[in-house]
Amino acid sequence: LLRASAERRLLEAFAAGTAFFICPVSHIQHRDIDISISIGPDSHGGPITSKLKTWIGDIMYGLEDHSWG
Repeated sequence: LLRASAERRLLEAFAAGTAFFICPVSHIQHRDIDISISIGPDSHGGPITSKLKTWIGDIMYGLEDHSWG
């Protein structure tokens, strides 16, 4: 992550879990290094995070036919 951030390749980050299934991450701190990450203009995440959140939500609610749902 540190190298990707330094090389400007860290475009998005998100956390996934059961209570809140996809949540954009705007900040990571590692030791004494702070990494800021864009979460988009509306704070809902960038395009990858948004697409993944929509896709998994559609599977959860039966809108997307998938073996997980």
